[in-house]
Amino acid sequence: MKSIFGCIALCFLVGCATQQSAGILKESEAASAACSKTLSETDAGRIVYGEIISFNQSSPNRYELMSSKSKLSSEQKNALRTFLQGISQCRQLSLDGYMKVDMRLANASAMYSNKMDAVYLALLDDKFTIGDANVAHAKATQEANNDFAAIQADDVARRQRNAAIMMPLLMQQNAINAQNQQNFYNQQMLNIRRNTPTYRPPVNTRCQAFGNQINCTSY
Repeated sequence: MKSIFGCIALCFLVGCATQQSAGILKESEAASAACSKTLSETDAGRIVYGEIISFNQSSPNRYELMSSKSKLSSEQKNALRTFLQGISQCRQLSLDGYMKVDMRLANASAMYSNKMDAVYLALLDDKFTIGDANVAHAKATQEANNDFAAIQADDVARRQRNAAIMMPLLMQQNAINAQNQQNFYNQQMLNIRRNTPTYRPPVNTRCQAFGNQINCTSY
């Protein structure tokens, strides 16, 4: 079973988390997906996917299972028990990634898993028909999607608030930087003027003849 949270969680990270965080989620989702694929190809997995739960909206047997009034046979119960032992490992791979990035994601994932465990238990106790279980699964999936969407919306709002706070500070800093540059320029020009000799035109000139020479002095 591919994690339903993967695309949403990665979308949550766009623009608000580091590349390292995105890499952690991508890696954990890939590991979980590989685990689920392997599990789905086991004898127990084929029974669960084909006869009990439709995990994908595009599954060809989705509507058949959602409308089923049948309860689990002994063979199906044994397959589901075996399946649950494997799916817990796949869940943990995703959960580990969520916990490293944002505990809100981890909590939403754990809540979904708890809801599905209750569905599986109801199936094994003959309290749910196959149709009941698939309806409950669809509801749990939608609620999980809503939880992740709320996390994403909260993150966007937080970033907008931070931007509103930082913008005046950034503008103030830019103004300070511009003034500092102007002050530096003014000081440089002042230093240049101070170090440039000033030409002073002569006021009076006296000339004296010494033989064939004439010496003139300006003062």
